Amino acid sequence: MFAYPLVQIKLFFVLLSRLFDQKSTLFIQREIFPRKVGSIRKAILNRLFSKHNVIWDFDDNIVDMNEISSFEFEALSKNSSAIIVCNNFLRNLIDKEFHQKVSLIPTSDTACSVFDFEMTKNARVSDYEKIIKLSWLGTFNNLKFLKNILPDLENSAEILKRDFNKELQLKIISDIELDIKCRHIIILNIKWTREGSIKELLDTHIGLMPLDNNKLTEGKCAFKAVQYIGFGIPVIASNIGFNKEVIVDNLNGYLISENEAWIEKIISLSTNKELWLEFSKNSRKRWIENFNTNDILSKLKNHFGQNNK
Repeated sequence: MFAYPLVQIKLFFVLLSRLFDQKSTLFIQREIFPRKVGSIRKAILNRLFSKHNVIWDFDDNIVDMNEISSFEFEALSKNSSAIIVCNNFLRNLIDKEFHQKVSLIPTSDTACSVFDFEMTKNARVSDYEKIIKLSWLGTFNNLKFLKNILPDLENSAEILKRDFNKELQLKIISDIELDIKCRHIIILNIKWTREGSIKELLDTHIGLMPLDNNKLTEGKCAFKAVQYIGFGIPVIASNIGFNKEVIVDNLNGYLISENEAWIEKIISLSTNKELWLEFSKNSRKRWIENFNTNDILSKLKNHFGQNNK
């Protein structure tokens, strides 16, 4: 996570400064130190735990990603007053001895609270008969998952053009570009920025979240899928991990177990406007009922309140 030496040095001095603060609550996201923890850092970590109240947000499977040392993982599991995870897979990575202080709180995005769904839906409808806009968000580490289904997206684009006179557009919103030429699908590489990604999602018909099936993907918190449904976007995603909690198959999207199904489901949502509208409304409804920011913030505030008593 902290890939650059200057960031590591800055973090080291921030932690040093906390040793002299009055007792407070420290909110730690993912890990404190990158991978290896030396003896000096161990001493700092132990001192922090003895002096402060620690709430640990254990986000993604950073254990199998080797982002966290065994010492730090064990220290955070043992000494944190509260541990927040987004799914049961992550909860089960923590020793059962500490499960009583683990809370399942899903991720969310505040931007999903402050847009006009009806206006956005109407704008998408106006484009629907001419062009279907797919969006994929992710980092360079996850681009391989999109590449795996690119032949299916290309075949979908060919069918839509040939049989329905529609174009299929794929927006890749990322920190890296996909340098590939396709005959049928229109690929737009869009450099990720916070504001830019929101703008693109507001102009999206279908969100994509392909994944492989392994321990790393099982630990993902499906943040991109939560963003998609928050903006009222039907999602087509791999039937893996927390995707199954965000997407209800055939209600607000499709869960894919076999690669061939990508074509069928893309064509289905791209040619049946009433179905697409129903899925869109259901996505928004599911976000409001299960992933809305206000409810999640309330749960987090309760944690801070309880652990400051």
